[in-house]
Amino acid sequence: NQAGHLAGVNAASACLAATMLAKRTGIGQRIDISEQETIALTIFPALTVYSHTGGVIKRAPTDLPRVATSQAMEASDGWVMPSDAGLHVWWDTFAAFVERPELMDERFATRPARDLQEGEIDPIVAPAFRARTKADLFHSGQEMGLTMSSVQTTEEIANCGHLAERGYFVEQ
Repeated sequence: NQAGHLAGVNAASACLAATMLAKRTGIGQRIDISEQETIALTIFPALTVYSHTGGVIKRAPTDLPRVATSQAMEASDGWVMPSDAGLHVWWDTFAAFVERPELMDERFATRPARDLQEGEIDPIVAPAFRARTKADLFHSGQEMGLTMSSVQTTEEIANCGHLAERGYFVEQ
């Protein structure tokens, strides 16, 4: 959701700037906003460190309460981020996706119930994620109507074909 919200803010800002320019000059503008570029910008300091030194900035640990489906989950080759909202709307689909019918137990029947049972969900779900690759989780999640985002490393972002094709990185 963060990518969509931030890209929306960028789009609104770009529209306002383009409208002001058009009023002043009479010339319109083409606006092209990419959610992936927007999110890449949020880790600009990490990309700068990586591009200049090869170093990787690690995330700070958190002690916040969590439910397995509202956090990044470890796959066999990295991390994926399930869409929290979608998973809680389609819990039965998520249970089928991870092939864990025990998630259909009454104690997990509602979002508030799942929040109360957060410590029980992670041990059930985590092995199903760790057994699959990011690409498999991403594509099979989409096929079932679930949003799974691949969490890219700094190196993956620096070498991202999509960002390169769009001319995101410019050598100076």
